[in-house]
Amino acid sequence: PRRPFVVELDTPYVLTLYNLTWFKVMRPILKRLLLRAQCRGIVCISEACRRTLIRELGERVGAKATVVYPYMHDYTERPRRTDGERVRFLFVSAQFYLKGGRETLLAFERLVETFPNAHLIVVSNPPVEIMERFGWADWVDFVPANLDKETLFSEYYDQADVFVLPTFQDSF
Repeated sequence: PRRPFVVELDTPYVLTLYNLTWFKVMRPILKRLLLRAQCRGIVCISEACRRTLIRELGERVGAKATVVYPYMHDYTERPRRTDGERVRFLFVSAQFYLKGGRETLLAFERLVETFPNAHLIVVSNPPVEIMERFGWADWVDFVPANLDKETLFSEYYDQADVFVLPTFQDSF
C-alpha cells in the first residue's frame, strides 16, 4: 500500500493469521509490508499476541506494536449451583478444530460419566463426523456459529457457568 495504514491482528475484520501454512509462505512479504514507513502502527489484542508477533516477525516489527485489550462484557456474579442443578459449560468458536472443539467433546464424554449434571453447549459449526458421533448425546447441545455478539452474550455467555476453550492457537 502507498497510503498510511494500521494492521490490527486478530479481529474478524482485518488481518487474521489462523492459516499457519499461509503464514509461513507469506511471512517475508508480511514482514516487509509491516516495516514500511506507511505502516504507522500495529494493534495486538494481548501481550501474548505482541510477543508472538516479535517472535515470528522480529523486534523491528514488534516495535510498532501496541497492546489494546478487547471489550469485556460486564460480569455479574450469580448464586452458586445447588446439588442436582445442571452445570452449564460453554464452548464458542467458528474454528472448531483449531480451538479444541473435538477435544472438548471427548473430555466431556468422560466427564458426564462421573458428573451427570454437567451440560455442554457448543456454539460452532462442527463437521459431519463430529455430529454423527456426538449429535445424539443428551449432555450436549449444538448451536450454529452464526450469532451476533449481543445474542452470544445474552443467551449463552451470561447463562453459562464455565467457559471452555482448550485452543491450539490463541492470542491470549
